[in-house]
Amino acid sequence: MNYTISNKELGSIALFSLIFGSMMGSGVFDIPENIAHGSNLIGVLIGWVITTIGILSLAFTFIYIIKKRPHIQSGIYGYAKYGFGDYMGFNVAWGYALNSILANASYLIYIFATLSNFAIFKLFGIGNNTASLFLQSFLIWLVYILISSGIKQAAIINIFI
Repeated sequence: MNYTISNKELGSIALFSLIFGSMMGSGVFDIPENIAHGSNLIGVLIGWVITTIGILSLAFTFIYIIKKRPHIQSGIYGYAKYGFGDYMGFNVAWGYALNSILANASYLIYIFATLSNFAIFKLFGIGNNTASLFLQSFLIWLVYILISSGIKQAAIINIFI
């Protein structure tokens, strides 16, 4: 299957919304606060420099691979399979899928634990009880159905969110 997206399918606002939504979900605003409580300015700056170097290295690595091997269309899985064989390709695909599942579950637990601070949502407890589990499962399936319907529809919803 080919999951590539041409430049004309999503506009700048939709792409920005997808990236911004991912950053919000990953806790980009929560992590610096947690670091600030346990470190001083120099420690935080060193952490940001190391992170910036790592992210830029990863981005340049993917740019290099894309230029050298444009026929690989499956992203990280395809690169691992091409470079190291079927077994490593499978492990990368499995690990990526497992990471996505666990990340979505952890985000929902965090959201439901936060919602329980309001009186109307007290039944969610700390986000890991039966009521939370059923509603979180429903939301994950809803997102799956939304994404399965097409990237354009998912991008439109993401713009509004």
